Order: sequence, then C-alpha cells, then structure tokens
Amino acid sequence: MLTIERWLTAHQRLILAAIVLASVLLRVGYFIEIGQSPCASQHRWEHSDMLYFDTWARDIAQGDWLSNNIRPPIHWWHKLVAAQYFRIHPEAVAVLQQSKESDATPFDATQAL
Repeated sequence: MLTIERWLTAHQRLILAAIVLASVLLRVGYFIEIGQSPCASQHRWEHSDMLYFDTWARDIAQGDWLSNNIRPPIHWWHKLVAAQYFRIHPEAVAVLQQSKESDATPFDATQAL
C-alpha cells in the first residue's frame, strides 16, 4: 500500500513545479490587476510617499549613492503642523538653528523640525 510520504517523495519535482507555477500565476494576476489601478501611478502624486521614494531612487541612479541631495518632503500640512508647534514653542526655532550643520543650505525651521 502506498503511503502519503512515499507518494510525496516520488512526486517531489511535480509538486515543486506546481507550487512555483501557482505562485508565478498569482503574481502575474497581481501585476495585471495593479496595473489597471491608481496604485501603479502613485509616484506621480505630489503629496505621496511614492513620489519621494521615486525621486530618491532617481537621484541614486544619477550617481548620488550616498543620498547627499535628498531632503524629506515638506507638504502644506507639514507647514501647518510646524507653524502651530512654533506658536506654542517659539524658542524651538533658535534651538533648531543652533543645532544646524554648517553647510551652505539656508536654514528652514520647518525642514529642521
């Protein structure tokens, strides 16, 4: 009588091929579905994280391997939060300015925060 262990051992390659084929077909289905949705173009949205990461990747591809030129994004709502914080803590601007590195870029308290 054939046990399940023997059957699995005898058909290892077939089972592995079936698992690989199923996973490839599943991924192809995901790519087809996501290609028809807005998710595929998130890197074009001005206020999305994907735009930031796309820009970062393009900078790396153009030779900025150490990411010296990339800065965190500042959107309108970041500026609102920073303005409210600076109203509550006016001394924070001076503290942030003191901690700024001595590079050539102008000081931006919102960016520093």
